Amino acid sequence: MSTPQREADSAYAWWRLVATLGLMTVGSSAMYVVAVVLPAVQAEFAVGRSEASIPYTMLMIGFGFGGILMGRLADRFGVTVPLFIGAAGLGLGFLAAAMAPNIWLFALAHGIGLGLFGCSATFAPLVADTSLWFVRRRGIAVGICASGNYLAGAVWPPIVQHLVETSGWRTAYGVLAVVCAVTLPLLALALRPRPPAAVAGAAASGPASAGTASSALAQRSGQPWGSDVAGLRLVAYARYADGIELEVTELSSWYLADASVARVSDEPGSRGRLTLTTGGTTELNAALNQWLVTRTMNFAPAQ
Repeated sequence: MSTPQREADSAYAWWRLVATLGLMTVGSSAMYVVAVVLPAVQAEFAVGRSEASIPYTMLMIGFGFGGILMGRLADRFGVTVPLFIGAAGLGLGFLAAAMAPNIWLFALAHGIGLGLFGCSATFAPLVADTSLWFVRRRGIAVGICASGNYLAGAVWPPIVQHLVETSGWRTAYGVLAVVCAVTLPLLALALRPRPPAAVAGAAASGPASAGTASSALAQRSGQPWGSDVAGLRLVAYARYADGIELEVTELSSWYLADASVARVSDEPGSRGRLTLTTGGTTELNAALNQWLVTRTMNFAPAQ
Protein backbone atom coordinates (compact mmCIF):
# COMPACT_ATOMS: atom_id res chain seq x y z
CA MET A 1 0.00 0.00 0.00
CA SER A 2 1.33 3.40 -0.92
CA THR A 3 2.26 5.87 1.78
CA PRO A 4 0.77 9.39 1.95
CA GLN A 5 4.06 10.78 0.62
CA ARG A 6 3.94 8.51 -2.44
CA GLU A 7 0.44 9.02 -3.74
CA ALA A 8 -0.47 10.09 -7.25
CA ASP A 9 0.25 13.75 -8.01
CA SER A 10 2.27 14.02 -4.80
CA ALA A 11 5.57 15.83 -4.38
CA TYR A 12 7.32 12.48 -4.67
CA ALA A 13 5.61 11.86 -8.02
CA TRP A 14 7.05 15.13 -9.34
CA TRP A 15 10.53 14.37 -8.04
CA ARG A 16 10.20 10.97 -9.65
CA LEU A 17 9.34 12.74 -12.90
CA VAL A 18 12.57 14.74 -12.64
CA ALA A 19 14.54 11.49 -12.35
CA THR A 20 12.55 10.08 -15.26
CA LEU A 21 13.41 13.10 -17.41
CA GLY A 22 17.09 12.56 -16.62
CA LEU A 23 16.85 8.88 -17.49
CA MET A 24 15.12 9.64 -20.78
CA THR A 25 17.69 12.29 -21.69
CA VAL A 26 20.71 10.10 -20.98
CA GLY A 27 19.16 6.90 -22.32
CA SER A 28 18.20 8.49 -25.64
CA SER A 29 21.74 9.70 -26.33
CA ALA A 30 22.47 6.81 -28.71
CA MET A 31 19.72 7.93 -31.08
CA TYR A 32 21.38 11.28 -31.79
CA VAL A 33 25.14 10.70 -31.76
CA VAL A 34 25.42 8.42 -34.79
CA ALA A 35 24.83 11.29 -37.20
CA VAL A 36 27.51 13.33 -35.46
CA VAL A 37 30.23 10.68 -35.77
CA LEU A 38 29.13 9.55 -39.24
CA PRO A 39 31.75 11.55 -41.24
CA ALA A 40 34.61 10.39 -39.01
CA VAL A 41 33.43 6.76 -39.05
CA GLN A 42 32.99 6.83 -42.81
CA ALA A 43 36.49 8.18 -43.29
CA GLU A 44 38.16 5.72 -40.89
CA PHE A 45 36.45 2.63 -42.27
CA ALA A 46 36.72 3.86 -45.87
CA VAL A 47 33.11 3.10 -46.73
CA GLY A 48 30.42 4.92 -48.68
CA ARG A 49 27.62 6.97 -47.20
CA SER A 50 25.12 4.12 -47.60
CA GLU A 51 27.28 1.66 -45.64
CA ALA A 52 28.03 4.29 -43.02
CA SER A 53 24.30 4.79 -42.41
CA ILE A 54 23.69 1.10 -41.63
CA PRO A 55 24.50 1.53 -37.89
CA TYR A 56 21.66 4.02 -37.50
CA THR A 57 19.28 1.72 -39.36
CA MET A 58 20.24 -1.17 -37.09
CA LEU A 59 19.83 1.07 -34.06
CA MET A 60 16.27 2.01 -34.95
CA ILE A 61 15.28 -1.57 -35.77
CA GLY A 62 16.64 -2.69 -32.42
CA PHE A 63 14.88 0.20 -30.72
CA GLY A 64 11.55 -0.87 -32.20
CA PHE A 65 11.77 -4.52 -31.20
CA GLY A 66 13.39 -3.65 -27.89
CA GLY A 67 10.49 -1.38 -26.97
CA ILE A 68 8.14 -4.37 -27.07
CA LEU A 69 10.49 -6.47 -24.97
CA MET A 70 11.17 -3.76 -22.40
CA GLY A 71 7.50 -2.89 -22.13
CA ARG A 72 6.74 -6.50 -21.31
CA LEU A 73 9.48 -6.59 -18.67
CA ALA A 74 8.21 -3.36 -17.12
CA ASP A 75 4.69 -4.81 -16.90
CA ARG A 76 5.97 -7.94 -15.21
CA PHE A 77 8.76 -6.74 -12.94
CA GLY A 78 8.47 -2.97 -12.70
CA VAL A 79 10.32 -0.20 -14.46
CA THR A 80 13.67 -0.63 -12.71
CA VAL A 81 14.43 -4.01 -14.35
CA PRO A 82 14.44 -2.69 -17.93
CA LEU A 83 16.31 0.40 -16.75
CA PHE A 84 19.18 -1.67 -15.37
CA ILE A 85 19.19 -3.73 -18.55
CA GLY A 86 19.27 -0.50 -20.53
CA ALA A 87 22.21 0.81 -18.51
CA ALA A 88 24.17 -2.35 -19.26
CA GLY A 89 23.12 -2.34 -22.90
CA LEU A 90 24.13 1.27 -23.47
CA GLY A 91 27.38 0.97 -21.54
CA LEU A 92 28.48 -2.20 -23.32
CA GLY A 93 27.06 -1.04 -26.65
CA PHE A 94 28.99 2.23 -26.69
CA LEU A 95 32.13 0.42 -25.55
CA ALA A 96 31.79 -2.27 -28.23
CA ALA A 97 31.17 0.36 -30.89
CA ALA A 98 34.23 2.32 -29.75
CA MET A 99 36.38 -0.81 -30.20
CA ALA A 100 34.82 -1.98 -33.48
CA PRO A 101 37.42 -2.77 -36.17
CA ASN A 102 34.99 -2.43 -39.09
CA ILE A 103 31.64 -0.94 -40.04
CA TRP A 104 29.76 -4.23 -39.65
CA LEU A 105 30.70 -4.80 -36.03
CA PHE A 106 30.08 -1.11 -35.44
CA ALA A 107 26.57 -1.57 -36.83
CA LEU A 108 26.00 -4.74 -34.80
CA ALA A 109 26.92 -2.92 -31.60
CA HIS A 110 24.33 -0.27 -32.44
CA GLY A 111 21.59 -2.73 -33.30
CA ILE A 112 21.93 -5.05 -30.32
CA GLY A 113 23.64 -3.09 -27.56
CA LEU A 114 22.45 0.45 -28.16
CA GLY A 115 19.09 -0.35 -29.76
CA LEU A 116 17.58 -3.65 -28.64
CA PHE A 117 18.92 -3.60 -25.07
CA GLY A 118 19.81 0.08 -24.75
CA CYS A 119 17.75 3.15 -25.53
CA SER A 120 14.56 1.06 -25.92
CA ALA A 121 14.61 0.55 -22.14
CA THR A 122 14.35 4.27 -21.44
CA PHE A 123 11.36 5.17 -23.57
CA ALA A 124 8.20 3.02 -23.44
CA PRO A 125 8.74 1.77 -19.84
CA LEU A 126 9.27 5.32 -18.55
CA VAL A 127 6.26 6.75 -20.36
CA ALA A 128 4.09 3.92 -19.02
CA ASP A 129 5.40 4.31 -15.47
CA THR A 130 4.90 8.08 -15.48
CA SER A 131 1.23 7.75 -16.41
CA LEU A 132 0.64 5.63 -13.30
CA TRP A 133 1.85 8.35 -10.92
CA PHE A 134 -0.42 11.17 -12.11
CA VAL A 135 -4.17 11.67 -12.40
CA ARG A 136 -4.94 15.40 -12.52
CA ARG A 137 -1.72 16.29 -14.37
CA ARG A 138 -1.19 13.05 -16.29
CA GLY A 139 -1.06 14.68 -19.73
CA ILE A 140 1.60 17.23 -18.87
CA ALA A 141 3.58 14.67 -16.85
CA VAL A 142 3.73 12.24 -19.77
CA GLY A 143 4.63 15.13 -22.06
CA ILE A 144 7.53 16.15 -19.81
CA CYS A 145 8.72 12.56 -19.66
CA ALA A 146 8.63 12.09 -23.43
CA SER A 147 10.37 15.44 -23.99
CA GLY A 148 13.53 13.89 -22.57
CA ASN A 149 13.94 12.03 -25.84
CA TYR A 150 14.05 15.33 -27.74
CA LEU A 151 16.06 17.07 -25.05
CA ALA A 152 18.73 14.44 -25.72
CA GLY A 153 18.77 15.60 -29.33
CA ALA A 154 19.59 19.11 -28.17
CA VAL A 155 22.13 18.20 -25.48
CA TRP A 156 24.24 15.36 -26.81
CA PRO A 157 25.18 16.32 -30.41
CA PRO A 158 27.25 19.41 -29.44
CA ILE A 159 28.93 17.52 -26.62
CA VAL A 160 29.83 14.61 -28.87
CA GLN A 161 30.93 16.96 -31.66
CA HIS A 162 33.35 18.65 -29.27
CA LEU A 163 34.73 15.29 -28.16
CA VAL A 164 35.13 14.12 -31.76
CA GLU A 165 37.03 17.27 -32.71
CA THR A 166 39.33 17.14 -29.67
CA SER A 167 39.78 13.42 -28.96
CA GLY A 168 38.21 11.40 -31.77
CA TRP A 169 34.93 9.53 -32.14
CA ARG A 170 36.18 6.43 -30.31
CA THR A 171 36.94 8.48 -27.21
CA ALA A 172 33.54 10.15 -27.50
CA TYR A 173 31.84 6.74 -27.48
CA GLY A 174 33.96 5.68 -24.51
CA VAL A 175 32.82 8.73 -22.56
CA LEU A 176 29.19 7.96 -23.39
CA ALA A 177 29.68 4.39 -22.22
CA VAL A 178 30.85 5.58 -18.81
CA VAL A 179 28.13 8.23 -18.49
CA CYS A 180 25.34 5.76 -19.27
CA ALA A 181 26.73 2.93 -17.14
CA VAL A 182 27.07 5.21 -14.10
CA THR A 183 24.15 7.64 -14.24
CA LEU A 184 21.34 5.35 -15.39
CA PRO A 185 21.54 2.86 -12.48
CA LEU A 186 21.78 5.71 -9.96
CA LEU A 187 18.71 7.44 -11.36
CA ALA A 188 16.86 4.13 -11.65
CA LEU A 189 17.14 3.62 -7.90
CA ALA A 190 14.78 6.58 -7.42
CA LEU A 191 12.10 4.68 -9.32
CA ARG A 192 12.07 1.52 -7.19
CA PRO A 193 8.69 2.15 -5.45
CA ARG A 194 5.81 0.63 -7.42
CA PRO A 195 2.92 2.82 -8.61
CA PRO A 196 0.19 3.66 -6.08
CA ALA A 197 -2.88 1.41 -6.15
CA ALA A 198 -5.09 4.47 -6.66
CA VAL A 199 -3.66 4.89 -10.14
CA ALA A 200 -3.00 1.25 -10.93
CA GLY A 201 -6.55 0.01 -10.90
CA ALA A 202 -7.78 0.36 -7.32
CA ALA A 203 -9.85 3.52 -7.60
CA ALA A 204 -12.96 3.99 -5.56
CA SER A 205 -15.13 1.88 -7.86
CA GLY A 206 -12.50 -0.80 -8.20
CA PRO A 207 -12.58 -2.59 -4.85
CA ALA A 208 -16.39 -2.64 -4.82
CA SER A 209 -16.63 -4.34 -8.20
CA ALA A 210 -13.83 -6.76 -7.48
CA GLY A 211 -15.36 -7.47 -4.08
CA THR A 212 -18.71 -8.36 -5.65
CA ALA A 213 -17.02 -10.85 -7.94
CA SER A 214 -14.95 -12.22 -5.06
CA SER A 215 -18.04 -12.80 -2.93
CA ALA A 216 -19.80 -14.60 -5.76
CA LEU A 217 -16.83 -16.90 -6.28
CA ALA A 218 -16.47 -17.61 -2.59
CA GLN A 219 -20.15 -18.48 -2.20
CA ARG A 220 -20.32 -20.74 -5.24
CA SER A 221 -16.95 -22.48 -5.08
CA GLY A 222 -16.76 -23.04 -1.33
CA GLN A 223 -13.05 -22.29 -1.52
CA PRO A 224 -11.00 -19.37 -0.17
CA TRP A 225 -10.79 -16.45 -2.54
CA GLY A 226 -8.05 -13.87 -2.47
CA SER A 227 -7.39 -10.82 -4.54
CA ASP A 228 -4.81 -8.07 -4.51
CA VAL A 229 -5.17 -4.97 -6.66
CA ALA A 230 -1.81 -3.22 -6.84
CA GLY A 231 0.46 -2.20 -9.64
CA LEU A 232 -2.14 -3.12 -12.26
CA ARG A 233 -2.18 -6.74 -11.09
CA LEU A 234 -5.00 -8.77 -9.65
CA VAL A 235 -4.28 -12.42 -8.89
CA ALA A 236 -7.18 -14.70 -7.95
CA TYR A 237 -7.58 -18.45 -7.48
CA ALA A 238 -10.57 -20.77 -7.12
CA ARG A 239 -11.11 -24.55 -7.35
CA TYR A 240 -14.39 -26.11 -8.43
CA ALA A 241 -15.89 -29.59 -8.00
CA ASP A 242 -14.96 -30.58 -11.54
CA GLY A 243 -11.33 -29.66 -10.99
CA ILE A 244 -11.33 -26.36 -12.88
CA GLU A 245 -8.84 -23.81 -11.59
CA LEU A 246 -8.98 -20.15 -12.42
CA GLU A 247 -6.17 -17.61 -12.29
CA VAL A 248 -6.47 -13.93 -13.11
CA THR A 249 -3.22 -12.04 -13.50
CA GLU A 250 -1.28 -9.33 -15.29
CA LEU A 251 -3.81 -6.56 -15.76
CA SER A 252 -0.95 -4.49 -17.05
CA SER A 253 -1.64 -3.25 -20.57
CA TRP A 254 -3.05 0.06 -19.37
CA TYR A 255 -2.52 1.90 -22.63
CA LEU A 256 -5.13 0.19 -24.85
CA ALA A 257 -8.35 2.01 -25.52
CA ASP A 258 -10.93 -0.64 -24.68
CA ALA A 259 -11.52 -3.60 -22.38
CA SER A 260 -11.20 -7.12 -23.72
CA VAL A 261 -10.60 -10.68 -22.58
CA ALA A 262 -8.00 -12.98 -24.10
CA ARG A 263 -6.24 -16.32 -23.51
CA VAL A 264 -8.98 -17.89 -21.39
CA SER A 265 -9.17 -21.65 -20.85
CA ASP A 266 -12.24 -23.17 -19.22
CA GLU A 267 -11.42 -26.79 -19.92
CA PRO A 268 -11.79 -29.17 -16.92
CA GLY A 269 -8.56 -29.75 -15.07
CA SER A 270 -6.81 -26.80 -16.69
CA ARG A 271 -5.60 -23.51 -15.30
CA GLY A 272 -7.21 -20.60 -17.10
CA ARG A 273 -5.51 -17.27 -17.51
CA LEU A 274 -7.53 -14.10 -18.03
CA THR A 275 -5.83 -11.00 -19.39
CA LEU A 276 -7.72 -7.71 -19.38
CA THR A 277 -6.55 -4.70 -21.31
CA THR A 278 -8.19 -1.40 -20.57
CA GLY A 279 -7.86 2.32 -20.82
CA GLY A 280 -9.75 3.08 -17.62
CA THR A 281 -10.55 1.71 -14.18
CA THR A 282 -14.32 1.69 -14.68
CA GLU A 283 -14.17 -0.43 -17.83
CA LEU A 284 -11.63 -2.76 -16.27
CA ASN A 285 -13.67 -3.50 -13.18
CA ALA A 286 -16.91 -3.87 -15.13
CA ALA A 287 -15.33 -6.41 -17.47
CA LEU A 288 -13.62 -8.23 -14.59
CA ASN A 289 -16.78 -8.43 -12.53
CA GLN A 290 -18.92 -9.65 -15.42
CA TRP A 291 -16.34 -12.24 -16.46
CA LEU A 292 -16.00 -13.73 -12.98
CA VAL A 293 -19.69 -13.75 -12.07
CA THR A 294 -20.68 -15.27 -15.42
CA ARG A 295 -18.30 -18.17 -14.95
CA THR A 296 -19.19 -18.84 -11.32
CA MET A 297 -22.80 -19.38 -12.38
CA ASN A 298 -21.70 -22.21 -14.64
CA PHE A 299 -20.03 -24.38 -12.02
CA ALA A 300 -21.29 -26.33 -9.02
CA PRO A 301 -19.81 -25.60 -5.58
CA ALA A 302 -16.84 -27.68 -4.48
CA GLN A 303 -17.63 -30.60 -2.21
